[in-house]
Amino acid sequence: MKEDPHSSAAFTAAANVIIEARSAGMLDPQQVAISTTVYDSFEDLANNSPESGGPPGGNPDQIVKYRFTYDMDYYTPFIGLFMDGAEFNHVVEIIVYNEPDVES
Repeated sequence: MKEDPHSSAAFTAAANVIIEARSAGMLDPQQVAISTTVYDSFEDLANNSPESGGPPGGNPDQIVKYRFTYDMDYYTPFIGLFMDGAEFNHVVEIIVYNEPDVES
């Protein structure tokens, strides 16, 4: 049985492949937390009024905000003494407009 490509598990698996390929071995994809918020319009994005339901990557003509969070140890443990901890929290957000569904 083939997994639904729009399911959360399939989405996460695909995202992990991309993270691994693009991070040159610097990130462990299993340690990256990925969250998505889907909006119907840029106005909804500006008003922070997300769409409820739907696939994690959104549908055609929707706006998706992807948030990637990764905690990483400092390369030099000595720095952790001055930074009140031994981890550095990386957060990246990307906003993408899904193109409309085009029929041939």
